[in-house]
Amino acid sequence: MSVEISYKKQGLMIIFGLLIVFVIVEIAANVWWQNMIHCELEENEIFQNMNEEDRRQICVDLYNLRIFEREIVPNQHYDTININSEGFRGIEFVPEKPSNTYRIVAVGGSTMFGAGSTSDETTIPAYLERMLQKQNFDFDIEVINAGIAGHYSTFELKLIKEKIVKYQPDLLIEYDGWNDVRNKPLPSTVKNNWKEVCNIGNENGFDVIILLQPLAGFGNKILTEQEQIYADTGVDYSGIHLLSLKDDYYDKYADNLIDLEYENGEKLCTKTADLRGAFDETIEAVYWDQGHTSDNGNFIMAQKIFEIAHPIVLDNSSEIINEVVPSKSIEIGNKESIQFGSWKDFFSYYKTPIMVSQILEEISGNKSCRYDC
Repeated sequence: MSVEISYKKQGLMIIFGLLIVFVIVEIAANVWWQNMIHCELEENEIFQNMNEEDRRQICVDLYNLRIFEREIVPNQHYDTININSEGFRGIEFVPEKPSNTYRIVAVGGSTMFGAGSTSDETTIPAYLERMLQKQNFDFDIEVINAGIAGHYSTFELKLIKEKIVKYQPDLLIEYDGWNDVRNKPLPSTVKNNWKEVCNIGNENGFDVIILLQPLAGFGNKILTEQEQIYADTGVDYSGIHLLSLKDDYYDKYADNLIDLEYENGEKLCTKTADLRGAFDETIEAVYWDQGHTSDNGNFIMAQKIFEIAHPIVLDNSSEIINEVVPSKSIEIGNKESIQFGSWKDFFSYYKTPIMVSQILEEISGNKSCRYDC
């Protein structure tokens, strides 16, 4: 009996010791985390007139944002970023589309998500929603921001198949380019991804707009000195300068857009647009790295998308059921309201796994992106 008690005590001591070690390592990881947080936006000309604490908060919120296996962990609330219960940026929405509502879902990477935006209200989807709402349609306009850092056409296709179709969109907007060229799938692969998205739209009764996004150095914008540095030094995930990939990749992405609206004489994608020149008439700085843009840049981009989307919304307005069903939107909570309902939430919350993975990446030389993707 005494031996059995001794084993129990030893087991408890081992568990207790492991907990103490984990707490110590986690404290160290949190200190490491705070010291490693750095965003290019903090030194960018666009943000220099902003209060230093506010600038820092945008950066900290981007780093604290928890993403697990290419999905944003739901129910996160920070000073400048709110993630709803569906795992998307912005206020809550009802998954089952309310009647008398025209629902738009915008997919893309961190540029669509709004990395560097000063709030949820200054992202491309948020600006677009307000522009469309001002048209005083006889129905409600809803734009869901389904941008996720790191996503490119391959992952967006998966997201659309597995999740977006369930939201019954009337229009899907796909905003691509930067993450594709940095991952270097063949232009033919990107084209096939886009084609499949358009086929899904046709099969499920929603319109699809495919957009190629602007990058510093890829259009004819007169770049500021700092923007020129971003253009000259921007690289893909293997360290190859992006400008060297322009002819064989980005230009071919643009060429492929032309073939997507019709296939064998039949309508495929509702609309495609090459937006590489969206900032060509803009004198002031809009880029805070090679692809992410300022609030003003997001506003300009939303205007360009509005010009493309507005006629499509008008053409389909007669199909919207005019029976008003109040939306059951839920107000965003505060930052203490983060909930942990799964093992994904549990592991994404602690900094120890992040620190270990970062150290392993440094050793292997394969560094992954966090907000800059």
